[in-house]
Parts: sequence; C-alpha cells; structure tokens
Amino acid sequence: MHKLMRTFLIMLVLGITCNAQARVIQKSELINKVEKIVYDQTAEYMAQYNVDKIDVKVVNMPIESLTVSDESPIKIRVISNFDRFLTYDIKKVMVIDANTDKIIKTIPTNVRTLVYKNVLVSTARIGLLSPINLSNTKVENLEVGSVIEQVMDKIDANSPIIALRPIMLGKMVLKTSVRKKPDVAKLEAVKISFVQNDMINIEVDGIAEAEGNIGDTILVKNTRFNKIHTALITGKNRVEVKL
Repeated sequence: MHKLMRTFLIMLVLGITCNAQARVIQKSELINKVEKIVYDQTAEYMAQYNVDKIDVKVVNMPIESLTVSDESPIKIRVISNFDRFLTYDIKKVMVIDANTDKIIKTIPTNVRTLVYKNVLVSTARIGLLSPINLSNTKVENLEVGSVIEQVMDKIDANSPIIALRPIMLGKMVLKTSVRKKPDVAKLEAVKISFVQNDMINIEVDGIAEAEGNIGDTILVKNTRFNKIHTALITGKNRVEVKL
C-alpha cells in the first residue's frame, strides 16, 4: 500500500512538473498572429498599387490548439505556396522555436485576402474601338485583388483610349481591354498634304486605309482624285505625301 501511494505521488509530481514546463496555444491566438502577418505581407506588396483597404481572414486552420515548451518563445512564419498574389491561398504556417529556430509544427492554412481600391467602372456598354472617357465611366471602390495589376483609376485627357473589346455595363475597365487611341484611325477622315522640296503644294481630303501614330507610314485614299497614296502621319488626322 505504501509502495503504491509513493508511486502515485511520484507520478503526480512528475505530471505537475511536466505541465509546468508546457503551455497551450489556442487556435484563436494562432489565427490572430497569422492574419496580422498576412496583412503586413499584403500591405508591403500592395504599396506599389496605392490600395485603400486590405481584409484578411483565416478561413480554415485544421488545429484546435498546440502544446509547446514553456521554456522558449515561439515565432510564426507564413509562406505562400505561390509566387504571386492570390485572393484565396493555402498558406504554410510554421510554428518555430525562437531559440533553436526549429520547426515545432507546420499547419496548412486557408487564407482569404481581399483588396479594395478606387477603380474605373463603365456606366454604359462600351463597344469595340469606342472611346473611353468621363462620359461612360465612373470611379468606384471595388475588390480588385485578382486583377490588381490591370485596373485603372483615372483617365488621362491628354492620352485618349479606346476599347479593345466590348466592356459591359458595370464592369471594371482593365488595361488589357483598352489601348491608346491612334493619331489616325482606319477609315477616318484625314487631311492629306502633298509636299515637294519641303513646301506644301496642295491639301486635299482623304480617308485612312489603316491606323497609325505620328511617324508611321500608312496608305490613304485621296477622295478628290480617287487615288491611293503612301503617306506619313504628321499629326492628329494629318498625313503627308512627298512628291
């Protein structure tokens, strides 16, 4: 009986000692740390895009608690499985002994990161090759994480743009959907100057057979004499034919 009691007391003392040397980290504490780290990582990356708001949420962490040694502090390291930004990403969360730098546990964690920014949105359907301007767009604050590199937040009046493809009502205007409006558009009316010895001999009206910008050479149709000429674009809807 005395032997059994002594064994019980030894086990009790050892149990108390072991418990004193360990601590339990709750899931909520881990989630808070991960969300803060991912927020800081996202903010650093998104600084180049001047975003307005970042919202990070751990969607799933397959652990309820973690028991670690009470003798050493821990640190959390969060690594993405991809080298680009993803709205939904399964992060590799590593709990590390801060003294030894050894990994205590690795937890695959599903994280959702939403990024908001003021961007251009169409207020009407914009047709193919139609101009994009203040009359058919507005600025709206939207979640843009998946297309952050392509969004536009303003229109430069000095550099008109047109739609490369139709843009539906309420859709974001993306850089991949637009291009700079050419100085001369195909089938657009142009003024043709005929030049000889750097002197303009005559100017007539014409139609561009192709599009281009200043410095480009295109074919134009002389509507007065119904002839095709090779011309140099010299300005907005202006071309020059050397004689």
